[in-house]
Amino acid sequence: MISVDPLYAYILLTFVFAIIWVILFFLGNSESRREQIIISLIGLVLGPVSELLYFTDYWMPQSIFSFNVGFHPILLEDLLFGFFFSGAVAVLYMSLFRKALRGDYNFQHLIPLAIFSAIVTGLVIILWRLGVNSIFATTAGFIIVTAFMLVLRPDLYKNALWSGLLTSGLLFVIYFVGFNTVSNSDSILSQIWFLYDTNLGVRIFGVPFSELIFGFGAGMMGGAMYKIISGKRVRTQN
Repeated sequence: MISVDPLYAYILLTFVFAIIWVILFFLGNSESRREQIIISLIGLVLGPVSELLYFTDYWMPQSIFSFNVGFHPILLEDLLFGFFFSGAVAVLYMSLFRKALRGDYNFQHLIPLAIFSAIVTGLVIILWRLGVNSIFATTAGFIIVTAFMLVLRPDLYKNALWSGLLTSGLLFVIYFVGFNTVSNSDSILSQIWFLYDTNLGVRIFGVPFSELIFGFGAGMMGGAMYKIISGKRVRTQN
């Protein structure tokens, strides 16, 4: 067992996903790498933006470097985690099941998806304002947006479902190993996780259930998003 300074807990988690991102990048092909980079860049932006909600009622991790935009802190870890996590979950299913993309680019679903996502974002904010914890409100948003994607592209249901399950499973393994390797992991969790020792702080073998459902929702949406935007179809690699 090792002890970790809480200051470095988030960057260590980010480093784990950076390793996974690099492995998946080299396992992929040119199209999956393009997808990985594009979704990573989207996550680079959405990571810090999502903390506008998460910092209020879900968690407040320590950071090795941060700066403020107005009154909102931007953590280096949020930028990096958003980048590596988003890109990794986007291609996780395709890399592990040896899938590839085919077909020409077709952006017909881009505008309706953008409009619907904006509407759902408003719904998420309303749920949060009504007292729903931000992690559950945003996860509901992820699932609703994914459901809309699958209405547009029913062929992606397997890709979305497996991406969600694999992301949730990956988070479980990472957290389980971390909690059973780091001697002061519970102490760190109690300092940064606002749901600790509350009715919403359910844990499965020590792993926060909220992280697992977040991973499922984010994985589903991330796994399907590029395919919807690009119009590409999933096929088995030769």
